[in-house]
Amino acid sequence: LFFVVSLWAPLNEVLSSRLQERQALSRWFPVQSWGRKAPWLLTHTFILAASCGALFVPPSNPIILHAWFVVASVVMFWAMSTCLIAFESVRQEIYPFNEERSDVEVFCKLGCTVGIGFASLPLLVLAAQASFEIRAVSSILFMLGILAFGLQAKPVWLEAMSSGSADDLKHRPSLVSDFRDTWQNIAFRHLCWVRLCDGLYQGIQATNLLYYLTYILQLHGIERSAWAVVVGLCNVVGDVGTACVVGRAMRTR
Repeated sequence: LFFVVSLWAPLNEVLSSRLQERQALSRWFPVQSWGRKAPWLLTHTFILAASCGALFVPPSNPIILHAWFVVASVVMFWAMSTCLIAFESVRQEIYPFNEERSDVEVFCKLGCTVGIGFASLPLLVLAAQASFEIRAVSSILFMLGILAFGLQAKPVWLEAMSSGSADDLKHRPSLVSDFRDTWQNIAFRHLCWVRLCDGLYQGIQATNLLYYLTYILQLHGIERSAWAVVVGLCNVVGDVGTACVVGRAMRTR
């Protein structure tokens, strides 16, 4: 099922980026007052929070359990990629110089590390005890955390107020024809393949540790969660160290 979700990832990013460039939300969020990217952060923060919360409280019916996982995962991937695409676009607009972006990249890495820790904490608890009450609390924690971190960034996104002209929007091809023409580019097809492999890698990376601890080392409950914390801290140290080295190298350039 995760492989099916990974197949959707490259198409998902293409569709999301095209919709953002076409200002698809401008009817409800005027570009003059909201810019092009802030509406996508605001709306998809709520979508991401709802999908993450729903993933942990599926219905008890085993027939629709797998469908629930696929739908929640697809919506979650859509919301995450939409926010990340908007973020990368806005970052280049607010920080146009390479020296500025290199400084910001260090804090982005640190923020990503904090996000990994925030997302891992409920999972570690669920690995030890997965009762409905704990899953419900984890669901609420995810929703509130995502809303708190996402919505507080909206004023910063409002600094990026650039928008395309009406003539540019009028002469752009449709999404279907645009994708068909883009697919002829071999570099784009390679990018789709890379994104597919990236999705598979993320899926394997997220599960291989639990597989090794559970089925190879035969660990369960609190002991398994404790070792996952130790490995996670080692990963955090590596990520922070790499971010500092990369940031310093970019500043010297």
